[in-house]
Amino acid sequence: MNRTISRRIFSFVLLTPIACAFLMFSCNRTDNKKNDQTNNSEFHNHLLPTSVSIMYEQPLEVPQEYFFFKGFAGKSFLEHVVTQSINGSLKASYPFSTIDYTTDEVKERIQSVKHEITNMIFDEDWQLDTTQFKMKKYVRSYTLVREYVRNSPNFGSDTVKSLIATFNAPQTIDVPFEDLTLLARDVAYEVPLINEENPEWVENMPRKRTMQLIIDKLLNGEQAYSFYRRDTLQPLSLDAVKLNLGEEVNYEIMYDELNDAMDTIAIPRAIDINEFVGLVFIEDWYYDKATLRLYKDVKGIAPVRQYEKLLNDGYETVRTMPLMMFFSNHKKGK
Repeated sequence: MNRTISRRIFSFVLLTPIACAFLMFSCNRTDNKKNDQTNNSEFHNHLLPTSVSIMYEQPLEVPQEYFFFKGFAGKSFLEHVVTQSINGSLKASYPFSTIDYTTDEVKERIQSVKHEITNMIFDEDWQLDTTQFKMKKYVRSYTLVREYVRNSPNFGSDTVKSLIATFNAPQTIDVPFEDLTLLARDVAYEVPLINEENPEWVENMPRKRTMQLIIDKLLNGEQAYSFYRRDTLQPLSLDAVKLNLGEEVNYEIMYDELNDAMDTIAIPRAIDINEFVGLVFIEDWYYDKATLRLYKDVKGIAPVRQYEKLLNDGYETVRTMPLMMFFSNHKKGK
C-alpha cells in the first residue's frame, strides 16, 4: 500500500509499546517414554523465538486494480463494529491503547465518520511449524483508519489518514472454527515484510529466514501452484518452481580475439533471497458474534518477489507472486 500511517498524526493517541513476541519454526515432537525416563527436560534453543508480532494495514474493500486479491466484506463488518460499540457490548479504545471511549465519544469519533473509514490495521501473533507445515495467526487487535480530504488555506486539498479506534483481543485462545460465524472464504491479501514508514510494525519478523524456510520447502518437493490460476489449481513442476523463484541460466557469446573464435558461456543465476519482500495469504475468516473478535484459518501462502527485469530500453521493477502452496491441513479438496 502506497500510503502508510504515522502514529504521530493522531494528536490524542496514547502510545503504548507494541507487544513483542518471538518467532520459532518448531519441529514436530514425538512422544518417547524411554527418553522421558532418562531426560527430564527437553532441550530448547532459546536463540529462536516462539512466535512473532507483526502489524500491517489492509483495506476494507479490495481496490479494483488488485483484482487477483479477495476481500472480507469489510464494510458490512464495520457496521457490526459501530453498532455494538454504541450499545456498549463492544469496547472501543483510543488508538493503540487500552483506554476505552465513552458512548458519546464512540458516536462522535467513530459513528460520525464511519463512511470515511477505509482500512484496518491488524496486530497479530504468527506461528509457523515447518515440519508439519501449518500456520496459525492470532488477531490481538484491529484499528480503524479514516481516510478523507483535508482542505487547508496554505496547502490546498490533501488526502490524509488518521487513526480512529482500536479493538483489543489480548488473550491468545484457540476456538473451533465451527463454533464461530463465517465472515468470508478464500480471503487473499498481501502483507509486506518491509515497511520503511513504520519499521516497528515488522521489526520482529526475521524476513530472510522466513523466506528461506519457505523456499527450502518448495525446493524439497512441496507441491506449488500458479497463484494467478488458483481457482483451477494449476500445478507447477520443480523446474518451473525454480525458474519462477529466479533460478536460471543465461548465455553470453564471447569473442576470443587470439583465436578469432566465438564461444557461448553459460552464466547461472541463483535464487536471491533478498528479492522476496512479502507474503500473500489465503484464509477463511471467522468472527465471534458477541465480541466481534476475528479469527483467521490460514490455508495457503505465496511469496512476493520484487526484482529488476532487463528490457530493451533499460530495467523495469517487477513485483509478482511467482507461486503459491497450501498448508498441510488444507491440501485436500483445494
